[in-house]
Amino acid sequence: MTTAPQFDRNGNLPEMHEGVRVTLNGEPSPLLSVSRDHVDFIAPEGLASSAEGERVELKVELGGQLVASYDLFANRANPRFFARGNSPWERFAAALNQDGTVNSRRNPARAGESISLFLNSAGAPAMPVAAGKRMESAGAWSTLRPTLTGVSSGIQTMPFGSTWEIGYFGVAPGLASGTLQLNATIPASVAAEALPPGEAMKLGVAAIVLAAPPEEPGQIGRIWTDLVNVWVS
Repeated sequence: MTTAPQFDRNGNLPEMHEGVRVTLNGEPSPLLSVSRDHVDFIAPEGLASSAEGERVELKVELGGQLVASYDLFANRANPRFFARGNSPWERFAAALNQDGTVNSRRNPARAGESISLFLNSAGAPAMPVAAGKRMESAGAWSTLRPTLTGVSSGIQTMPFGSTWEIGYFGVAPGLASGTLQLNATIPASVAAEALPPGEAMKLGVAAIVLAAPPEEPGQIGRIWTDLVNVWVS
């Protein structure tokens, strides 16, 4: 059974839950969930100074005893959307429709309206923020620049080949630090796709995230990509 640690009255996630503790290079990590065979945690802010590809030692303790140890490698940024499913065309975004309801086949977003996607691993914040801290308000987090494009059946086609307008990219209010929110408008032209009345369409959303300028002279900025699906009517 999975149990989710709660924020304390100061808005911080615990570093120990159900006797489980995770450290990265000896620094404790705030915990998001704990189950018999799965632990979700947030990398501590001290790792922000690690070099790209640097070895990181992960240790898992239970009741004060070491039960697992792994070697990981530091990655300064690698943005990915929160989603369920493994294969690219079966990954569905953890998304909210414009009215705040959860996006699903039975509750699709509407063309021409906004949809909210959530992601993490967008690098260290512009301002110092403790890992596992509940973020109370919207604001800038990363200097990365995302673009979104709708795709259908794995091939960019009109009317889905146009770039979606991004209204907000930054802190996800009410969630733990490092979780970002991206609000984008689904083009009204998507409604041109012929659909039987009352049915929803699975629409892929391809993201390209660029490192924001300034880049060092002669250097090529890194590019990250991800693909998730949403339901639209």
